Amino acid sequence: MQGRALFFANFMIGGFQGRFMSVFFQERGLTDSQIGTVLSVGALVCMVAAVVWTNKADTMTRKDSKEHLLSIAIVWSEAAFLLQSLVDLGYVTGPAVFPYLFSLRLIASAAFTAWYPLINAIVAQDIETNYPNTGERSVRFGRERVYGAYSWLVVHMVQGVLIDVYGTWVMYVGHFVSSVVSVVLLRIWAQEKHAQGRKEVVHHVASKCDREVLTIPFKSFENFTFFVLMLVSAAGMSLVENLLFLFFTNELQASSLVCGISVVVTILFEIPLFQYDLVGAFGVPACITL
Repeated sequence: MQGRALFFANFMIGGFQGRFMSVFFQERGLTDSQIGTVLSVGALVCMVAAVVWTNKADTMTRKDSKEHLLSIAIVWSEAAFLLQSLVDLGYVTGPAVFPYLFSLRLIASAAFTAWYPLINAIVAQDIETNYPNTGERSVRFGRERVYGAYSWLVVHMVQGVLIDVYGTWVMYVGHFVSSVVSVVLLRIWAQEKHAQGRKEVVHHVASKCDREVLTIPFKSFENFTFFVLMLVSAAGMSLVENLLFLFFTNELQASSLVCGISVVVTILFEIPLFQYDLVGAFGVPACITL
């Protein structure tokens, strides 16, 4: 199995709890300020939890530690996502809806934040094993990662059509199906790796190392400037990711299909970036500027 299958399946999960979540929460009675609070605090949890997941993956001694952890994270996230349906079924109503959905968003965010760093690590490690040339690895990884962009595009466009016809409850179905597919593919990947004798690289990382990583932004003016620029960039991206569809549907009266089609703009940049290794050709600073 190639890494592109893992990327495609995992980005499907992300797509079903991605940009349409603002519309999803609005249909369940949350105000604009409550939606912003739920999504922003979830992002803060992701920032902290990602460090915990990746450190755990580095210190585990299982041969399939990353695949095992990612499977746990997906199941955990799926359970939290499905529990939101209690609002639809009428078991959670009135003033209790906001704190209930807020709590579930924190739980889901703490789990699902593992998927992006771990899926990248799983595929990158496999490429490192099979392609000794460093330059070739970069090109190969980009060509596998681009399938995540394809998945993001397909999921949002299909989701837009289905939401217009059936409503946001279809996100439960899509999230569940994509989670099951992802876990199954991870198990198959781990079994194939074991059968082919591919070894898991285990890093025993001390807590001191974690503290040193956290001080990197403050070790030089260049590091600090880069850190601040990334914070500003992330803030802008967060507005687009979390609230753009709310703006489209509320202010512009756009359909969910139009919202889904808007994702094409993002993907039109990502596809050449990964498919043709623009990072290798122009460098990281130039690509970030673009």
